[in-house]
Amino acid sequence: MSSDEYKKQISNEVKQFIKKRIKVREIYKELQQIKNNIIYLKKKFGKEITEEFLTDEAKLTISKYKTEFSSRLKKEFKDLPIEKKRELYKSGLLTILFRLNYAKYEKLKKSNVDTPVDEYAIKRESVQPYRWNISLSDTTKNKLKDYEKHLKEHFDLKSLDQEEEVHKQLNQIEEDRFKIDAEIEKEQELIKEQLEELGIEIDPDETTPDVYEAIMNDLVEIEEEDEDDD
Repeated sequence: MSSDEYKKQISNEVKQFIKKRIKVREIYKELQQIKNNIIYLKKKFGKEITEEFLTDEAKLTISKYKTEFSSRLKKEFKDLPIEKKRELYKSGLLTILFRLNYAKYEKLKKSNVDTPVDEYAIKRESVQPYRWNISLSDTTKNKLKDYEKHLKEHFDLKSLDQEEEVHKQLNQIEEDRFKIDAEIEKEQELIKEQLEELGIEIDPDETTPDVYEAIMNDLVEIEEEDEDDD
């Protein structure tokens, strides 16, 4: 392969990669809006009980958490100094998400030192060796903001209900929702393939909105982690 052929082929693949990553964000916003609508309807009609919904494609079970608080902490927690985090951990109220201290571990391995975590460590090369950081253009950012605003204005049941227009627009919402579902189905396989290229494996039978949410959060964490590599 010549240098010109390489440039042409990789340019095409990069363009497709960027388009699909943006599409992932759009679909994530759509799924979030749909989930918010479901939550709103359950609260509005007093159906905050365990419910099962069966379609030709899957069964969805929605149940309330048994505990009042989420395991996640507010974003402000990340800004606390390490001494404060250690103090809070000693209180017994926090758990640790175990991850490899890759910088320290790599120094030991370069010195041929055996460690207790050798059998669990994963080489980046075996998953994927590159960093994937996308800086969206202002135009793209504005388009995503407009798209989110569009979802809010046309698909958010809570807002529509507050404006007393929900009954007039429910039929249109359902028609548009079917279009969204059809688009999601078309894009899901492509999204899964792209995620697998990033080294992220998911079970197709468990690809729920929460899974996509976790994937997106994990992608952000990976990018933040890799920035520390510099």
